[in-house]
Amino acid sequence: MMQIKVHYKAIFITDNDKETVEYNEIGHYEIGKLSFKDICIYYDNHKVVLSHGTSSLLFDYHKDVYNQYDVGYGKVNITTRLLKFTKNDHSIQMKYQLLDHHDVMTTVYILVEMISYEGA
Repeated sequence: MMQIKVHYKAIFITDNDKETVEYNEIGHYEIGKLSFKDICIYYDNHKVVLSHGTSSLLFDYHKDVYNQYDVGYGKVNITTRLLKFTKNDHSIQMKYQLLDHHDVMTTVYILVEMISYEGA
């Protein structure tokens, strides 16, 4: 596992509202797993798991996935649709939608840039 600098930017678009979350943190990377702060992104050839604290969303490259997402005061039924997932040794790009039944509630764009870190 390699220690890295992580620049994480997520843009959440719901109807006409847009919210951006951005972090610059020290994290850890190995093929198939990136972790920083309380966020983890796991991936393989079939699926992606995005975890934030105790909550996780599962994505499949080829189909929508039903999830029960922990919002702190209970679980919310939500479906995930992965629209794009690309990665290399220096970045991860992800675009997905959160659906309630068949209606799109939110579209999310995530960009993660990873830079070598020679820390203490």
